[in-house]
Amino acid sequence: ASSAGCWRSVWGRSPGCNWSASASASPSTIAAPPLRLLAMEIRDRLTEAGVPDVGADAWFGYFAPIKTPADRIKIIADAVQEAMTAAALLTVVIMLSAGAGPALLCFFVPDFSRLFLSRERAETETRQYAEYLFLDRELFSTSNRRAVLLMVSLFEHRIVILPDTGLAGELSDSSSRAVIAAMRSHLKAGRLAQAFEAGLNALEKIIPFENRPSHRKDDLPNTIIEAKGA
Repeated sequence: ASSAGCWRSVWGRSPGCNWSASASASPSTIAAPPLRLLAMEIRDRLTEAGVPDVGADAWFGYFAPIKTPADRIKIIADAVQEAMTAAALLTVVIMLSAGAGPALLCFFVPDFSRLFLSRERAETETRQYAEYLFLDRELFSTSNRRAVLLMVSLFEHRIVILPDTGLAGELSDSSSRAVIAAMRSHLKAGRLAQAFEAGLNALEKIIPFENRPSHRKDDLPNTIIEAKGA
């Protein structure tokens, strides 16, 4: 088939086109459809023929009269190349800016980055870090395994109460919620020290104090553990 016949067959969805083009076809006789439609038509035909997953790309070019001087061709080519390079660079800058902006906001504005943190993930990560901290600080080494970790995660806005095995039966879920409730108002107001004091006071009311000799030393240091970025 000639080029003209082939293009017309493609446009009309004629099954007789064999996608060949004769060298003698006159450009003035070619009636080509838009390249995108042509590419889609070729893809559909190949799929029907049993060749799936075919990608179709279109090539673009600039044309000049056959007798255009070479120096003019070079001027046009350089201008086109410069325009394409500038457009590509602008596209890269826009893409990087679109990604860097939210990233900087997440770094400097915790409230913004918190929007991308689901409740389930916050619960899981704070719990896992509390368990890591419990083991890392060897809180399990106390007498009768009666230690309890009270942790506040400022970024996730979560409070974790993690008792050792000796207190598991004495500190129920309802008791833990009561301790958290006593701390929450202080944390909302930014009073971190008062929040811990309220939490420890609530724990002392729930957990019975063990009678022990006055000369016995504490199993754990009387300090607050602070970890940045935890």
